[in-house]
Amino acid sequence: MTQRLGDLVIERQGRHQPPRVVLYGDHGIGKSSFGASARKPIFVQAEDGIDNIEVARFEQCRSKQAVTEQIYALISHEHEFETVVVDTADRVERLIHQSIAADHYVGSASDLPYGRGYKAAEEQLNELLGGLDLLRNDKSMTVIVLAHAKIKRFEDPTADPYDRYVPDMHDSAAALLCEWADVVGFLTYEISTKTIDAGFGRKITRGLGTGTRVMYLEARPGFIAKNRYDLPPSLVIPKEGGWTVFEDALRASVELKGGR
Repeated sequence: MTQRLGDLVIERQGRHQPPRVVLYGDHGIGKSSFGASARKPIFVQAEDGIDNIEVARFEQCRSKQAVTEQIYALISHEHEFETVVVDTADRVERLIHQSIAADHYVGSASDLPYGRGYKAAEEQLNELLGGLDLLRNDKSMTVIVLAHAKIKRFEDPTADPYDRYVPDMHDSAAALLCEWADVVGFLTYEISTKTIDAGFGRKITRGLGTGTRVMYLEARPGFIAKNRYDLPPSLVIPKEGGWTVFEDALRASVELKGGR
């Protein structure tokens, strides 16, 4: 339902556009397999992590310009693909840093004074995200951006500092990526703990892996996560067909909200 206010249009209904998903986790956890299980995917790959997966992909990007060209090829040409998977954001960021360093004849983007290198990198990343938005808005493509994880000390102003998992990128770039996304999922193995008696009054707590892969979709002290769809706090993601589990949960959430 819409109405006009002078020359401006006011909309009241929600827009059910394809999601923009950022999925991060440790090496080998299954991020690429998750992306490959989406509907008619094509990979924009900045690394060689999908050699053992049969999926459509462009030639591996060796420069930031190559990433831009591949995204805009999908924008400007008709094709059958319904999902674009960027593998990975941190490797794309590295290509951006290399481009900035070459343009300014320095060894690294960090060599530019007053943080200008990181500011320029943030602007270039934002341009790439704008291209992905065009694929979503004009081509109705789902966007999946994969990233590796790192552990970073978080200085919580309301509590003692603690470590948590975050995307393995510069702080400003990671913040931009996570703000842009509709879903930020942290993929990891489910872990339980067991406390044993080590003798002489000592107790030892050990982590026990169950082999179950879990995608967390709500933030906790140990990791960054979010979603804009009222999805469950976590989903169990199988090794094969993980996207189907996520898509089913997304569809159920949208239908529930539509029925309210």
